[in-house]
Amino acid sequence: MFSLIDRLRSREGADDMARRLPVDEAKVLRYLDALLSSGTDRVAFDATLREMSNSRDLTAGDVQEIARRYAGGGQRASSKKAALAAITVRFTEGVRAEKKNATASRARPL
Repeated sequence: MFSLIDRLRSREGADDMARRLPVDEAKVLRYLDALLSSGTDRVAFDATLREMSNSRDLTAGDVQEIARRYAGGGQRASSKKAALAAITVRFTEGVRAEKKNATASRARPL
């Protein structure tokens, strides 16, 4: 039977393999700026998202970091696909909030 110390020692090498590659800050900032500048413009957002998903230069870690920052913090997505989905959800939330505020401002007299 293995002791707890033996189990922990056997995991030391596994932890090294699981370390993430460092993110490319320039790429992250470029795509994050493009997403933020698209605002609620669906065409500009879709073009940026398509470019991100087709880019061979972006690693999964880069896309996960972009998604985390675009959402305003929180937990990293588990994969590149999940990160792209989180970005889309955040954009949709922003569009809905903008429309809701526009409708509310028309309904309320100042």
